[in-house]
Amino acid sequence: MDILSQASQLMASGRLETRVSWEESNEDELDRLGRNFNRMAENIEDSVKKILQINRDIFKELSIGKQVQALTLPMNSLVQEYSPAIHYRAMREVNGDIYNFFRINDRAQAFFIADATGHGISAGLVTIAIQMSLNSVIDKTHEPKEIMDYLSKILLEVFDSYFMASAVFILIEDYRKLTIVNAAHNPPFLLKKKDSKLFE
Repeated sequence: MDILSQASQLMASGRLETRVSWEESNEDELDRLGRNFNRMAENIEDSVKKILQINRDIFKELSIGKQVQALTLPMNSLVQEYSPAIHYRAMREVNGDIYNFFRINDRAQAFFIADATGHGISAGLVTIAIQMSLNSVIDKTHEPKEIMDYLSKILLEVFDSYFMASAVFILIEDYRKLTIVNAAHNPPFLLKKKDSKLFE
């Protein structure tokens, strides 16, 4: 019993390779108990190894997903005249937060910010679909309302109603005219540099 007690303590401390052994001679309850303990220990060790391997595989896939998602984020140089300040920090490897810049022509530029519900792979897939759809429609129109209507239609057709995304599209024309369409996102703020007035 002392051997079993010591082995149990070692198992509890994390040494899953622990097994018990002694001279089995009587085929009594202690012998059977020892064999059962060893079988149980083997099963636990095998299960933990499988779980650790699954976790490593998941982490590897998430790392790949992070790299793929990063490829959809834009270059600041597209709107460098505005000197955008960006701080992008994902809660997990893959997430539901995205932004984008567009140089439509020499007189018009656009900013896009969106947030898909949830975190992880599912939210990341939604954001990639949004980015691809946005890149597709921006070639056809730069009217903010038409763009948002198109994105909304795509999301409703492709994804289950469980998924939702909020977004803001801002069109800047002639460096002074702003057209903003907000689709359930936090309202953007405009700070006028000249008189430091804040507008919502």
